[in-house]
Amino acid sequence: MTLTMKKIIPAACVALTLSACAFSAKKKAEAISALEVSISESAKKNVADTTKVKELLADYDYYIAHYPKDSLTPVYLMRSADFDRAIGLSDKAIDNYHRVYMEYPQYPKANMGLFLEGFTYENDKHNLDKARESYHLYLQKYPDSKMAKDVQFLLDHLGMTPEQIMHEVDSVRKARTALPVDTAATARK
Repeated sequence: MTLTMKKIIPAACVALTLSACAFSAKKKAEAISALEVSISESAKKNVADTTKVKELLADYDYYIAHYPKDSLTPVYLMRSADFDRAIGLSDKAIDNYHRVYMEYPQYPKANMGLFLEGFTYENDKHNLDKARESYHLYLQKYPDSKMAKDVQFLLDHLGMTPEQIMHEVDSVRKARTALPVDTAATARK
């Protein structure tokens, strides 16, 4: 075997392996897409197909583990986290949301991962300290995002009931719309 052949054979093996991985990733993504459509159609009919949801979550986990550098991975992490949260697996949802903004900071929705981490801590886990940490980190990392004001509002009202928040909002609104009294006119009377 010539020296050239010794170099070509390993290179060819690597190329075949990479193309097989790309083919496998594409096939898995197609299977995931088909399951998502099927679950969506069932949901429109008010039918929850838990078997398909479990299969979809397993497919997400497989894809995430086997294709961590693929552009679909952060998308699947977010979708998996959303499903996990919906079915009561808030710890797994938090882990996946966390991974999105930590491992895929260039992903356009990375900030949503951090926001939803805090939101899940607040609303599902009722862990206000962890929610506060996540919301503060959000404001540090994404101060100019479209959601920054909303996150600040949540942070300012952390732990308050919806009724308490509405009362406070109404009080502020009334204070802003109240007409100032003309004290000079009142004093002349």
